[in-house]
Amino acid sequence: MSQSTNSSSLSKEAITTLFQTKRDPLAREVLVHHYVPLILPVAKSYAKQHPYPIDVLGQIGIVGLLKAVDQYEENEQSSFEDYVKTMISNEIHAFLSA
Repeated sequence: MSQSTNSSSLSKEAITTLFQTKRDPLAREVLVHHYVPLILPVAKSYAKQHPYPIDVLGQIGIVGLLKAVDQYEENEQSSFEDYVKTMISNEIHAFLSA
């Protein structure tokens, strides 16, 4: 993003599109920070069933979030937020299944 662009005034969709088209590191950072709160509920749901602390599962969830930000394509059938939740859950599930 150019320095004259205020990222806080952009919609989530605009930031997602900008990141996907230009791979802008600032847009990526904004996306990651915006979607971090989605990790805790997923980590808590897995922590109820498994002996790992929530902070460990949260760290694995961050990996899923980063993968979601890096791999999402605009033509996905799901919304970006749904995609993020799925990727977080998949990453935690893969960790627990290993």
